[in-house]
Amino acid sequence: RHRVAVTMGDPGGLRQEIECDAVVMAVPATTLRQMTITPPLPEEQQKAIARLRYGRATKVVVQCASAGLRSRRAQAIATDGPLGAFWDATEGQPSTANSVIAFLAGAAASPQLQEASRGGGAALLSDLCWLGLAGARLIPTQRKTREEDPYALGGYAYADPAFDPAWKPLLSRRAGRIVFAGEHTSGSFQGYMEGAVESGERAATQLLE
Repeated sequence: RHRVAVTMGDPGGLRQEIECDAVVMAVPATTLRQMTITPPLPEEQQKAIARLRYGRATKVVVQCASAGLRSRRAQAIATDGPLGAFWDATEGQPSTANSVIAFLAGAAASPQLQEASRGGGAALLSDLCWLGLAGARLIPTQRKTREEDPYALGGYAYADPAFDPAWKPLLSRRAGRIVFAGEHTSGSFQGYMEGAVESGERAATQLLE
């Protein structure tokens, strides 16, 4: 009634317990359902967390020592190919010498972008020869595949036909001194960063109340 005790362990086997007044659980449902909460959440809330599905997503960021897409009329392009969607990620930044091109592929396109990016940023830009980007001098490229991240296990939450829409409010329902946040708990912007921010503000308000 008066506190929360969080017990955690690291890969080396060291266990630690932290006591606090309240906890904001800002983890996706994929990892939340691996945690033990005592006393347990209501059965319907557990069911909603267990049934929520997550999509695949791979993001690749390529930094170029050139204007990249800035000189193009279209600075954001979506395709049905292995590159998914890509855009100028330095819009509004002060530098004119360098640019960043971000690639994002979800669902079935996620493994395709993984494969296409194995050769690095040069291989990706070579497929954009029609934009005149092939041969651009590159600065190191970064790739992140969300479904392979042990702390995420997915790129974004989505409700498949087996997820009852009536369960949606259960994802953000407070459980005593535990409040829940994350894009999957957002009512208006699920799947987006705006949803994560919105949920954080809502969780903080719940604690202040």
